[in-house]
Amino acid sequence: MNTRTVQRCAITGEVSVDVSTGKTVLSDLTCQSVKTTGSTGKVILTNVVATASFSIERSTGDVEFERCDAPTITVETDTGDVRGTLLTGKDFDTDTDTGRVTVPKDEEGGNCRVRTSTGDIRLSVAD
Repeated sequence: MNTRTVQRCAITGEVSVDVSTGKTVLSDLTCQSVKTTGSTGKVILTNVVATASFSIERSTGDVEFERCDAPTITVETDTGDVRGTLLTGKDFDTDTDTGRVTVPKDEEGGNCRVRTSTGDIRLSVAD
């Protein structure tokens, strides 16, 4: 399986990663926005902060956030869990057909929209 990795950098524009099959790993990154699409493969974001947005789409694959943030976060996956920690509160808009949803109470700080047909959604705000 292919792995696409972007780490330890500051980018003034958009980070865009498109894969057919494979893992996408972004870490220690600041940018304007993150956009990643793909058919199959896990997405892992660690210490990623965007000034505008995250847009993540996968047919199959888990999405993991660790201490990440953006004013607008959109995640869509047919099959896969979405979990992790964000740095600030959000107004959460979540939906899963077969899975559990665990998110904090809505807060100011932006929007977080997560959709998955089969999978759990577990997000929290880091201390």
